[in-house]
Amino acid sequence: STVSLRHVVRLLPNAVVSKTTSGRTTTLKIENGRLDALDPDELVLSSAENPKRPFIAFSTGASWNDVATGYGSIVDSRIAASNTSSLIKEIVGDATDRNHVIDRVLQRVQRNVRYAAVELGAGSIVPRTPEETLTVEYGDCKDQAALLISLLRAAGIEAHMALLSAGTGLDVDPELPGFGAFDHAIVYIPGKDPVWIDSTTRFSRAGQLPIADQGRLALIVKPDTTALIP
Repeated sequence: STVSLRHVVRLLPNAVVSKTTSGRTTTLKIENGRLDALDPDELVLSSAENPKRPFIAFSTGASWNDVATGYGSIVDSRIAASNTSSLIKEIVGDATDRNHVIDRVLQRVQRNVRYAAVELGAGSIVPRTPEETLTVEYGDCKDQAALLISLLRAAGIEAHMALLSAGTGLDVDPELPGFGAFDHAIVYIPGKDPVWIDSTTRFSRAGQLPIADQGRLALIVKPDTTALIP
């Protein structure tokens, strides 16, 4: 099979880029020569919106839709492996308002599942099934997101996982489809007024995201995704 090799070169106006292909091997060569020292005062002002540091990045993803669809099949298979329909009746009780249902589901997860992120191998990418997370009573961001999504869907509310690179540094580059730049998973509920949920912040309510999540570009893990959204 073949993969796409995409790249970006930022803040290196003198860089010379060449690409050669021989058989199944593609070689990307970027030459810039000596760089002058960067101004420390300028670096202090560097941000995701206004980067001051030169950088080169590459990816092999075909498209954001390809990434979302591929990872979505993994997430959905893990969610489908557990049935939370009986539990959701206990959690929701007599609530019928959509926002009240969302709040009750989130509060149950925050109360019963503590945040822990020590995963190796496939576990660093593949979430636990909702049943496993409920049993062990802990999980990292993707485990908690998968559990929330399972419960919300059981309550009749559409929900999807959203991937992002949290923090204040360089954000995911929209021109470079790929999986490797993401380091956090939260929940996205579509609608006229979309709702974002980060259950790893123990006392925040639905729609209240920590600063590290706000304004970052997110990949909604669903089949019709074609681009990142803020």
